[in-house]
Amino acid sequence: MIYPVKTALSMNGLHVGQGSDWQTANPTPNPFIHIEGLVTRRHPTDPDTYPGALNPDEAVDLAQAIAICTIEGAYVLGVEDALGSIATGKWADMIILDRNLFEIEADAIDQTLVLKTLIAGEVAYDRTKQGDEDVEAQDMLDRM
Repeated sequence: MIYPVKTALSMNGLHVGQGSDWQTANPTPNPFIHIEGLVTRRHPTDPDTYPGALNPDEAVDLAQAIAICTIEGAYVLGVEDALGSIATGKWADMIILDRNLFEIEADAIDQTLVLKTLIAGEVAYDRTKQGDEDVEAQDMLDRM
């Protein structure tokens, strides 16, 4: 949220992915907090301590924010042929959400829940069975 993301996206050929420096720029690894911050440029979890928008001219639209967390991240890692989007021949890593992000207010994105996680097309997490527990299929992750 603190970086000039919109400017970076406007640079021809530059791919912008979500960073992993959660302790400094994103308060948690929850990607929906990051997506909300990219769109609103406001702190999603602590608006009283951090009021207002930070560099509001650097806000991106929701589609751009989702791309940053999916296909653009795959480009940054050099794995765009296997990950980052749903296409024939890719790993089929994906999540199913409890809401359509395009049908809610931007300041509610951080409340999004993952209902299922699929890794290589297999269910690795199911909220109806596991609730808020960590991924049960650790052996599947270890094989990857």
